[in-house]
Amino acid sequence: MLGIIVEGFYDEKIIRAFTSRILPGDTVIRSVGGKTKLRQKLRGWLEFFRHYEQNGKIHKVLIIRDQDQECIKLVVEDLQNLVSDRDYPFQIKYCVIKAAIEAWLLADEQAIAQAVDKNVPVVHETLEDIQNPKGRLVSILSEAKLNYTDERAGQIAEAADLETIAYRCPCFQRFRQTIADC
Repeated sequence: MLGIIVEGFYDEKIIRAFTSRILPGDTVIRSVGGKTKLRQKLRGWLEFFRHYEQNGKIHKVLIIRDQDQECIKLVVEDLQNLVSDRDYPFQIKYCVIKAAIEAWLLADEQAIAQAVDKNVPVVHETLEDIQNPKGRLVSILSEAKLNYTDERAGQIAEAADLETIAYRCPCFQRFRQTIADC
């Protein structure tokens, strides 16, 4: 069974929508309340997964964090250093999403259009190079007179075509492969 730790509630809804399509079955996802809290609570959540046995033991834990304009390598090293002095009975993997998870949602304008019930223009830029993909998505939703909520993020992710996201966002392809390998 797979355990996943994500930064926030929006991320949890999005990741749940994607993982349920990639790896049907039991996946336990926990959000920690932001990037800072991820650092603070990481060890505690890993201990939670150590003792989790409701539907079976956790065999792999995936820690997911947005890049937020930081060096991906340094983000991973920081997370690894937080737990380097402990042994866990599961494998720990790290997924740093280039830019932010909303880049993945921007990949499929038809999924966004379905969620807002209006046509949405294609974002032609390289999605993982957009400095503020969340701001871009909020802008698109605002034009449709809608707010960006965790529920709406989950709706977009549910409707999104995974192949389109993988084609437009190489980081998503790595995420998908990590999930599929469980």
